[in-house]
Amino acid sequence: MTTLEIDEICRKYCEDHGATPACLGYEGFPMSVCTSINEVVCHGIPKKEDVLKEGDIITALDKYPTLSTAQLQEAVTKFSPGDKVKVSYVRDGNKETTVVTLRNSSGNTGLTRADNSSSLGATLKAVDEETARRLEISGGVSVGKLTDGRFKDNGIKDDFIILSINNSRVTSADDVEKIYNAVRKSADRDKVMFIIGLYPDGRQAYYAVPLND
Repeated sequence: MTTLEIDEICRKYCEDHGATPACLGYEGFPMSVCTSINEVVCHGIPKKEDVLKEGDIITALDKYPTLSTAQLQEAVTKFSPGDKVKVSYVRDGNKETTVVTLRNSSGNTGLTRADNSSSLGATLKAVDEETARRLEISGGVSVGKLTDGRFKDNGIKDDFIILSINNSRVTSADDVEKIYNAVRKSADRDKVMFIIGLYPDGRQAYYAVPLND
């Protein structure tokens, strides 16, 4: 199997589940996953020339076996950025293990909230104190670099600052995710996030983001 084939499997899996691959388009990255084999430390780009051979087979993440694509995908969901994970693998016919620290799509160990409500297509973080003082706001949630998703589809741009959703103030990524989940689980026929906020230049903006499938 080539790393390009792995990329296509992961991209299709994400799309089939209503998600957008976090790597795709981030800082110009052209593929859906990073495939770093052997001497490539990180950010390896999938290509048809990279054929995985015996010795490049991951057999488990901690206690979770990864003997198929489905098992590997399920195992990854058990962890979060910052977790230290024991990776069991076979190289040149020998069983070996190593410990790795998981990182998010931005290359750090912070939680990437788009991984939990991926259809929004954005990473979220609390607005920094300097920006809050300059804009004279008590807090808010800054929208990071957008990928394809509900936010982008409904006109939200990079660096938008969310102040409230459905008349509830938000000051953290957790606040946004809680409202997102509440709307998705509600019995309302029209599931919508009504968002009020502003951009770093002070321009106010209002958006309606439908969450219906």
